[in-house]
Amino acid sequence: MKAIVIGGSGAVGRFVVKELFQSSNFSSVTVLARRPYGYPGVDTKSSKLREVIIDFERLADYSHEFEGQDVFVSALGTTRKQSPSKEAYFRVDNGYPMLAAELAKKAGVRQMAVVTTVGADANSWLEYGRRKGQLEDHLKSLKFDRLSIFRPAGLLGDRSDQDRPWYDRIILPTVAALNFLIPQRWSGTQVSDVALAMRVALERPIDQVGTTEIYEVADLQRLAAAAKRGAQHKDEL
Repeated sequence: MKAIVIGGSGAVGRFVVKELFQSSNFSSVTVLARRPYGYPGVDTKSSKLREVIIDFERLADYSHEFEGQDVFVSALGTTRKQSPSKEAYFRVDNGYPMLAAELAKKAGVRQMAVVTTVGADANSWLEYGRRKGQLEDHLKSLKFDRLSIFRPAGLLGDRSDQDRPWYDRIILPTVAALNFLIPQRWSGTQVSDVALAMRVALERPIDQVGTTEIYEVADLQRLAAAAKRGAQHKDEL
């Protein structure tokens, strides 16, 4: 399979790129990025990886990059610090992934995977959950052969991005330390495990065209744990 990714330099995205690159089930990984990035665990000189530097404000000009791809992955997101205005925040968090998904569908990409959040709902009273719910609804309307939605809660692990808000840097270490006390639906997940679960899900055969799969925290943690054990049985994965 061939995969194309946006958000490849983010907390989850960098691990998604690594997982896809290291998988023998993927022959090429194309990353659309704002600037060059050294992906950890990836030989950036390998012909298997293509990093295409683009202007996301002109995303439609790069529609040809989606042609011939089998999988589209969106791990794109932003913070208030990176995008202080409400308009810019919405454009990066929702606008770019929506447009990229439309370009992918038009180019014939069969399946898509996207990272949203626990509690995503277009009718949510929480702005973040509402925005991610709106994104999910739009992606469902495009009717990919398969749409896989991943809804982690807190993201734990290597998140060295200095653009993270101050409260993120304080709260997440606390969540990690007390994670065993938190109900699983709201518990934190290692960013590497989210990416691993995404790769495992994408490698599954498409049993029924038009399927939307939603992976809540428990689901993606189970997928990642099974993959780590080297589980091969379909019922376990």
